[in-house]
Amino acid sequence: MPDLSTSAQALEPQAELVAWLDHNGGSPDLGAAPVLKLPVTIAMDADRLGITGATLGALAVTLDDSALGIALKDRVRQKYPVGAPSLRVWVEGRWRGDGKIQVTRFAGVIAAGDAGDRVEIVPQ
Repeated sequence: MPDLSTSAQALEPQAELVAWLDHNGGSPDLGAAPVLKLPVTIAMDADRLGITGATLGALAVTLDDSALGIALKDRVRQKYPVGAPSLRVWVEGRWRGDGKIQVTRFAGVIAAGDAGDRVEIVPQ
């Protein structure tokens, strides 16, 4: 069982990640859920026009970017290497349960030397 009171959680094992997110990520309802920094792997179609999938570790997630002024796909497209199968990026947002992340900020590509192996609560 994960320590649900910590400010960060590893991506694996998946069951512990989901338990931590459900406990610390807030409710599916809009509200004052904490903002999380999440390492997400995004796949785009061959023409890089749309996001075809996203994962948080091994957990498939849905990214709701309606809170962004510029669509997440447009932000990711600028960084996405032509022909690459996926791109690992940092996003900030709120966990809404059932694999849904409400993205509030695109925080950039995960650097080569950064493990990007945990979710963190962003200090407010």
